[in-house]
Amino acid sequence: MTVILAALGDDRAAPAVIAAARAVAHMFAADVELLHVRETGPALAAETAAQAAGLPLHVLAGERVDALSAAATREDVAALTVAARGEPNPQSPLSPTTLQLITSLSKPVVVVPAGYAATSSREIARVLVPLDGTPGNATALEPIIEVAVAAEVELVLIHVLDRSHLPAFGDQLGHEVRAWSEAFIARNAAAAHSSYLELRVGRPAERIREALRESSADLVALGWSRDLSASRAPIVGEILATADVPVLLTPA
Repeated sequence: MTVILAALGDDRAAPAVIAAARAVAHMFAADVELLHVRETGPALAAETAAQAAGLPLHVLAGERVDALSAAATREDVAALTVAARGEPNPQSPLSPTTLQLITSLSKPVVVVPAGYAATSSREIARVLVPLDGTPGNATALEPIIEVAVAAEVELVLIHVLDRSHLPAFGDQLGHEVRAWSEAFIARNAAAAHSSYLELRVGRPAERIREALRESSADLVALGWSRDLSASRAPIVGEILATADVPVLLTPA
């Protein structure tokens, strides 16, 4: 059976991490396994959240990043779910632990934003999938797209065009845009052949945030290089800092 791991800190984010893990697990047709790395003293918040969810809490020993990384390497693990951070901090949206995990793990990681509502009835009905048109991005996102299609989850595909690199269309604009979009999907998201591609123009991060608001998506899936430096992953950094729904990062 496939497993979605939920890494719980001893903080108020624990219920939200469980809710997000359950929603993602439903899409993956997977089980949820709760983990907590005990470094000092009892884990009252994590234990309380696990009891409220009716799930056992597996306590690991050792350094948190090492212990969670080792757990995530299991063959049955499809993704690790973590809080962006235990307590909100506008100046630093990711905790040091989360930052280390997302930049080192070769498995998908679901990052749960501060303030995500922890309700047992949450589910993933719509996923926003930004596609940049590169082979690496398409390869990274292919498994997630296939999972969503199999679960009959609605996919909202978006591609952001730079004003200086707009495709040349003739006088049959509607037909040519449709043909261009169908070819783009065939190259970059073949499993989503029945989905519609939204084309937007401007700064990618701004247009993706705009699409996230307008689509009411429950999850945004991003393929990335596991490098959060400003020159390599400005889109991922901005989405992680501003999204109010979980962000599924899948490494290229």
